[in-house]
Amino acid sequence: MPFLQNAETCDCLEIIDGLHLLANLLAEIEASIDFPEEELDFLGLTTMRHTAQGVLNNLDQLIATASDGKLLREGINIAILGKPNVGKSSLLNVLLQEERAIVTEIPGTTRDTIEEALNLRGIPIKLIDTAGIRKTQNLVEQQGVARSKTYLDRADLLLMMFDASQPLTEEDTELLDAAKDRRSILILNKSDLPVVTTPADLHAYASQKPIARTSILHEEGIEDLKSAVLEEILEGTAILGDSPIVTNVRHYDALRRAQIGLGHAIESLTQERPPELVVVDLRSSLDCLGEIVGKITSEDILDRIFSKFCIGK
Repeated sequence: MPFLQNAETCDCLEIIDGLHLLANLLAEIEASIDFPEEELDFLGLTTMRHTAQGVLNNLDQLIATASDGKLLREGINIAILGKPNVGKSSLLNVLLQEERAIVTEIPGTTRDTIEEALNLRGIPIKLIDTAGIRKTQNLVEQQGVARSKTYLDRADLLLMMFDASQPLTEEDTELLDAAKDRRSILILNKSDLPVVTTPADLHAYASQKPIARTSILHEEGIEDLKSAVLEEILEGTAILGDSPIVTNVRHYDALRRAQIGLGHAIESLTQERPPELVVVDLRSSLDCLGEIVGKITSEDILDRIFSKFCIGK
C-alpha cells in the first residue's frame, strides 16, 4: 500500500511524472519567449493545455485521498456500548490481548470509560470501553452511564453489544434506536449459550446494520468481528487500492498550492494570455511539487531547452 510519508522517502510516481511534464512544458514556453527569432517547432496551445490538464487531474485525485490519509494518520475512535455484563470489558481485553479491564459477574463493574490504543491491520484505533447503560440509583454509576451515552455522538464507530442468551430489554431497544443513524456494528455475544435473541430480533429495530456473533468467553467470532470493523472503516476509501494516498499534512498543503498554480496556468493558456503569465504560474506549481520530490532548478529548465531544441545551430 503506497503512502506518501515524507519528502526524503517519497517515491510517488504520479508526482514525479507530473513534475517532469510541467518542467518540459515550462521549457517549451520559456524557449518560445527567449528565442522567438529561431525557427523552432513549439507545441500548440491546445497540446500545452491538455498536458497541463492531465497533470492537474492527477493532482486532483491525489488531493482527494487526503481524508483517507487522515484516517491512517490519526486513526478512528471506536466505542463499545451495551448493558452491564454483556461482555464489553471482555471484548476490550480480547482485542488488546491483555487484561486491561476488570471483568466480574457483578453488573456495573465498569463505572467510567477506559481508552486504549489498538492497531488493527495498519489502522490506528482508540478503543473505548464504556460503563454499562442501565437505570441505576448509584450516583457514581449514573455519571458513568451519562458519559457512555455521550459516545453515541462522539465516537466514529459504535460496537453495540447484546446478550444473545437473554431477551431484549428497554435499554437494548434504546441502543438499537440510537444505532439507526450512526455507523455501528451490532454484536450478539454469548452465542455459546442457548440463543434467545437472534439477528432478526436486532434487525427489527436497526435493519441493514452488520451483525457479528461472538462468544468472547471462548474467543469465537473475534476475527469475523475484526473484519466487519475494517470493512466499516474502509468502506468508500482508497486505502485498499494500489493508488498512493496522501498521509502527510505538509504534502497535502504543497499539492493544494500546486493545484491552484496549475489551475491559473491552464486558465491563462485557455484565454491565450501572454506566455510570461503562464510561466509564473507553472514555476509556482513546479516549486510546490518540488517540496515533495525535489526541486527543478532554472539550470534544469535550460538543460531541457537546449537538449530539445537546436538553438543557435
